[in-house]
Amino acid sequence: MDGLKEVVQVSIKTNERDIEFTSFAGLNQIKQSLDGDVSSVVLTDEELEMMLCVKQRDKLASFFQSVLERKNAV
Repeated sequence: MDGLKEVVQVSIKTNERDIEFTSFAGLNQIKQSLDGDVSSVVLTDEELEMMLCVKQRDKLASFFQSVLERKNAV
């Protein structure tokens, strides 16, 4: 049961579509239903963070810097 504490699931329903976000063990699934068609994508935490930074361009440079620092530390 301890693993279930790490699960995060959010559903958003609008007049146009349903969106479901599920996060567990470093993976994030985003699923969308629109007019009966369902599409989904699975992203790692790092990929999701990159997508969020693209939306907030001022954070993009610091994100890439942190990625380089993590890669060099390994």
